[in-house]
Formats: sequence, structure tokens, C-alpha cells
Amino acid sequence: MKNIIIIAATVAIATVMTACKESNAPVIYIADYTQIQKNYWKYKELMDEVQRMKEQGDAEVVKLNDKLAELERAAQAIREKFVATTTDAEKRRIDEEEFTPLAQQHQAQQNERNRFTNEANQRIQALLQSKGEEIRLDIFKAVQRVAADKGANYVLEKGSIFFGDPTRDISDDVITRVNINAPATSSVSAAPLPTPEPVPAVMPAVAPAPALTPVIAAPEPVAVPTLEAAPAATSAVGTEAAPAAEAATPAVEAVTTPAATE
Repeated sequence: MKNIIIIAATVAIATVMTACKESNAPVIYIADYTQIQKNYWKYKELMDEVQRMKEQGDAEVVKLNDKLAELERAAQAIREKFVATTTDAEKRRIDEEEFTPLAQQHQAQQNERNRFTNEANQRIQALLQSKGEEIRLDIFKAVQRVAADKGANYVLEKGSIFFGDPTRDISDDVITRVNINAPATSSVSAAPLPTPEPVPAVMPAVAPAPALTPVIAAPEPVAVPTLEAAPAATSAVGTEAAPAAEAATPAVEAVTTPAATE
């Protein structure tokens, strides 16, 4: 009987110690930042605005490219006239009065296109940076509120762990919380996207953050045709000498296309 009491007491003590130990265990949940961000109404409105800016920029670049193409066609016509001309004086006139001003106009138009493209991309990046930080802070605050409601000690980013129990995922709760004040005109859906099953992932070096760099499409490369040298004719008495083609051929710098902003 004494042995039975000792065994029972030992089991009771072990049970109490286990309960105490479990009560001190941290409460941990996981959340998917990317999923929350995509379902946040402010993020959706930001992406809509960025898309509008990009479409407007691309449309303007098309207009600027059309103007460049028109100048290139005019340069081609001058080139053909230059090649067909046989007198030195006329070649010089074509070069100085027609081709050189056109080449300068082409360069100015190309500079204008490059300036517009760079400024448009800078405006997009500035918007993404300012609004992206606001969105990030809103999501973090929503995570903190949901964590407090659930008595969580820690909330881990889903993409930064090797495995997470799907029942510990609070992403949907955070999406609901962050969209509480969504305007009636917002495109955010009433129900969040389903939470995908967790899969093993390599832990990233840094916590995920909005990585959005849509830019105005890079302009197409353009080039103004250069004037070809006319074949030199043998000078002779009674024969009009052919002009030196090299002296009449204007130098035109190659047009380079600016790299689009990442």
C-alpha cells in the first residue's frame, strides 16, 4: 500500500511539473507577409496607381519615339539626296543647311525622351518607397494586435522558417484586421485568399519586404542614318571634279538606349 501511495505521489508531482513547464512555454504563431500585403486594400490601390502611371509613361514614350522615327525618315530622304548630288557645293549645302540641323534636332528629341523616361521612373520609385513604408507599418501593427488578442509571445514570418503548423497561421486574421477601415470603393475582396500549405523553405537573409520596381518600358534604340561618301571621280580638264565625300559627311554619334530603372 505504501508503495502504491509513493508511486501515485510521484506521478502527481510529475504531472504538476509538466503542467508548470508547459504553462511557461512561449506561444508562437506564424504569418505570411506576402499574402497579407497582397490582400491589403492600400497595397492594391498603390499597385493600381503605379499601373496607371506606367501606362501613361509608356504612352508618352511611344509619342516621343514616333517623333524620332519621323526625324529618321527625314534623315533618310536627305541621305538619298546627298548620294544623288554630284557637285561639291551642293553636298556642302545639304550637309550644313539640312542634315546638320536635323541631326541636332534628333539629338535634342532623344535627350527629351531619355529625360522623360528617367523622371517618370523616379516618380514611380518615390511613390513605392513612401507608400510601401506606410503599408509595412500598418501590417506590423495589425500583426501586433492579432498577436495580443491570441496571447502570442512571438509571431514568425512564414517565409523565414523551415516549417510552420498551418493551425498556427494567423495570416487571415491579420488580413481581416488590416482591412477593417477599407473604403467601400476599395477593390479588396470580402474574404482573403486561402492560406497555402506551408512548405520547407530556405531561411532568407533578411525579412521579406515589398520589392516592387515596375518601370516605364525602355525605349527602342534609334539611329540617324549617316550620309554615305560619294565615289571620287578623276579630275580632268573639261570635266567637273567630284567633291571629297569625307569633308561633306557629318559625324553623327551613335544613339544609345538608356537602361530602364530596376
